[in-house]
Order: sequence, then C-alpha cells, then structure tokens
Amino acid sequence: MTVNNEELKQLKTMPVAYYAADSNDEISLLDLWLVLIKRKNVFLGVLIVFVLSGLFFAVLKPDTYGFSTSIEIGTKIQAGDFEYIESPASVFEKINKVYIPLIISKMLTKYPDLDRNMIIDASLGKGSAIISLNVKGREDDQSVYFEILANVAKSIAQDHQRIFLIERKEIELQKNKINNQISALKEKAELYKAQQLRLNEKAQLVKERIENIKGLIADSERAKQEALRKSNTEGKALAMMMMDNDLRQANKILADLQEELHIAIENKRDLLVNDLAENLRLQSEQQDQLTKLEIQLDNLLETRAIGEPMRSVRPVGSSKKIVVLISIVVGAFIALFMVFILEFLEKVRNYKAEKNQPA
Repeated sequence: MTVNNEELKQLKTMPVAYYAADSNDEISLLDLWLVLIKRKNVFLGVLIVFVLSGLFFAVLKPDTYGFSTSIEIGTKIQAGDFEYIESPASVFEKINKVYIPLIISKMLTKYPDLDRNMIIDASLGKGSAIISLNVKGREDDQSVYFEILANVAKSIAQDHQRIFLIERKEIELQKNKINNQISALKEKAELYKAQQLRLNEKAQLVKERIENIKGLIADSERAKQEALRKSNTEGKALAMMMMDNDLRQANKILADLQEELHIAIENKRDLLVNDLAENLRLQSEQQDQLTKLEIQLDNLLETRAIGEPMRSVRPVGSSKKIVVLISIVVGAFIALFMVFILEFLEKVRNYKAEKNQPA
C-alpha cells in the first residue's frame, strides 16, 4: 500500500476513527509509523543518548580478565586402596564456607580499593579430586588476585599438612620397625649358617674318632687272637677278660659315635635347615611389607595447587561490541516508549480541550 504526500497530510488531519474501518492491523501499523514520523526527533534524541552512553561506557570500561588456579587433593593408600586425605566434598565445603570468605575479608582489609563485590567461584567436577578456583577482575589488580587464589590454595594445603605429616611419620616408623626385624632375621640367618659349619666340623671329628675306634677295635681283635694262640699261662683267663672288657667299651663308644653321627647330628642339621628356610621366608614376608610401605609412601601426596595462578589470554565477560549493541536495543525500546507516552499525553490534553469547549 503506497501513500503519497497529499494523502499523508490528509491522514494526519483525519481522526483515527475515520480510517479505522478499513483494516485494524494495517491502520495500527500506520498509526505507529505516523507517530514515529511525528516524534522522530524525540525518538532519535533518546536513541542517540543511549548509544553515546553505551559507547562512552564501552570506551571507559576496563577489560575484565579471568584469574584461576586448581587445587589437587592429596592421596594415600589405605588397606591397599587409594584414599583422599579428606573427601573432595568436605574440602569443597571448607573452601566455599570458610577459606574464601576469610581470605576475601583479609584482602579487603589489606587492599581497601579492591572490588568489594568480588566473587571467587569454586567448582568440583563429579568424581574428581581437583577443585578449580576462578575470579574476574581488572588486569591492574592481577597480582592481588593471584595472591588471593594462592592464599586459598595455601590454606587448604596447610590444613591437610598435619594429616599428611602424621601419615608419613606412621609409615616411616613402620618401615624402621620392619628394617630392624629384617636385620635381626639376617643376623639369625648368619648364626644358623655358622652353626651348620660347626656341625659339619663336628661331624668330621666324629667320623675321625669312629675311624680311630674302629682301628683300635681291629688291633684289639688281632691282639686277642694272637694271645689265644700263644698264651697258655694261668693269667690267660684274666688277660682275656680284660681284653673282652676293652673291646666291649670300644664297641659301645663306636656305637655311640655312630648314633651321634647318623642320628643326632643329622637331626640338628635338619633343624638348622628348617630354621634357615623359615628365616628366609620371614625375611621375604618382611621385605614384601617393606615394599608395600614404600609404595604407600610414594603415593602419599600432599594437597597442592597445580601450578601457579593464571590469567586468561583474552578478556572475559561482556565485550565492548555487545555493550554497544545492548545500548542500541535498550535505547530503541526506551525511545519508543517515550514517543508513545508523549503521544498519549497529547491525546489526553486534546480530549480534555474538546470536552471543555461549549456546545
């Protein structure tokens, strides 16, 4: 639908009711357009004010950067399983409800010009033991924000250090105890080996005595046979009795020595072998325990900040382009609202004036 200048002038002077009969939607849009044309100076003025304000704010607004650090909760091995020094959920609660408010309060006292609406955001991923700390602020305050993040991480690390040191001390005491037990077992093993050597020497001496006794018995037997052939005196019977007695004693000594060599000494040797084997088994078990303790000690990790606090490479938050765009949109809505408010007030005045005219 096209409207020339003459028709537009007529439409401006016509009452709205005259052309309302055609099409409500079309006439309503035409009404809006006519109102905007009529009050374009107001619309443009308000819009320009908002746009200039947005540009001014965007130019003067300092860039906001994100500052962050991450805290890794310490771990230990308990009963063969990894455990945290403190549960991540508990640490997260402490950081949010205790350490962050406390550190912010101290830093605001130390730096009065610091943003009092500063918010430190702590986040904990599901099933994770790493807590991330994030805060936004000006680049000029970078050192302050780094100090804040470092102090929060330091606070929770110091809280866990007591637990860490106690756990470490207990493991070291157990290691020392096991090392002492292993040393004692090694000394005892050396004693068993020395006893085995002495037992071998004793067995060798017994063997030599047995051979000597056997030689004496053989000599006595030959002497007895020789005496039987040659002696026919009255003292023959007495001599034979003495030789028989010596042979019996020699045979008894021989039997005792053979029993000692083949039974007593062998039994002692078997006991020493068993004792040494048991000793080595105990050493192996103690060494296994020592290895487990060393693994526990290696996996006993302190709660710590993962690296130094960092600043985001680019500014975060609303960019200057978005600020200007928002000012344009908001300015347009406010300008429209003011235009229609002014038009409404003018119609109210005209209506009152018509009512006050005499009939």
